[in-house]
Amino acid sequence: MKRKLLFIILLMVLITAVAAVFIAITKDSASDKEGAEEAKLKLVSTFYPVYLIGLNLFDNINEVEVKSLTDLDTGCLHDYQLTSQDMKNISEADILVINGGGMEAFLQDIKANYPDLTIIDASKDIELYQDNSHVWLDPDLYIRQIENVRDAIISYLDLNSSKATGSKKLDASKIKERLTENADAYIRRIEEIDLRLDEIKEKYLAAGKNSAKAVIFHDAFAYIAKRIGMPVAYSIPLDHDTSLSAEEIAAIIDDVNNDEISYLFTEEQYSDSVAKRIEAETSAKAYIIDSAVTGNGSKESYIEAMEKNIKVLESALFNQG
Repeated sequence: MKRKLLFIILLMVLITAVAAVFIAITKDSASDKEGAEEAKLKLVSTFYPVYLIGLNLFDNINEVEVKSLTDLDTGCLHDYQLTSQDMKNISEADILVINGGGMEAFLQDIKANYPDLTIIDASKDIELYQDNSHVWLDPDLYIRQIENVRDAIISYLDLNSSKATGSKKLDASKIKERLTENADAYIRRIEEIDLRLDEIKEKYLAAGKNSAKAVIFHDAFAYIAKRIGMPVAYSIPLDHDTSLSAEEIAAIIDDVNNDEISYLFTEEQYSDSVAKRIEAETSAKAYIIDSAVTGNGSKESYIEAMEKNIKVLESALFNQG
């Protein structure tokens, strides 16, 4: 009986010891998990084009979490209103990357509510074309946006090195090294797109086609047109909240005929019904470009959109494809 009692006591002591060890391990594991979560540097980008910059700069850098403030199918932010979820995402961010150039009309609200938030303007020191903020559609200017974001993040890591390497267990120097490598790799790919646009421009001008005017249905295409030397007769502000009357469309048709407009460029995010109607009653041809403001979240999205646009330009200008 005594032996049985002693065995039970020893068993209870053993079970208690095992439970204590398990609790300690679980606590350490939870602590490690919490530390890992703390180690994330949280970067929020306002919408798709600048979100793609973040994805590419921090590719395979697990210490940095990249989020888009708005849904990936939101498109341009001209009249966008911040939601309560947006404000929550901003409150959790270490860095907010904006396109700038007036794209984010809600920026003052963010600054008022989060005065200490680090905000990176991707369009800093970039001269806008006709007060148009869609600078990413010129690959050369998009490269400058990438460089602006890269340099500003490096400055942030330098200024916040204790925060980034102390309790959060981030290796700022290692992040900067990989960030620079990623930026260089991404820029090289954008430069290839830029060279292809150079070739189109050279061929376009050599063929004497630069007298053929275009009508555009959103300001974004103006950067591509300028890049290849195509004159834009005028821009029709056609977006989700804009509709044209039959009289307005008839007036545009008259202008297209009178000015001998050759091209009508609309964008994927908007309906091409107006462009198609004008095409049907004029000699101008309608084409659809991808302004890279929506996508499936792939870091290849900008490259794919611009390659598609190059094919559209070649088809429009040289009857290729």
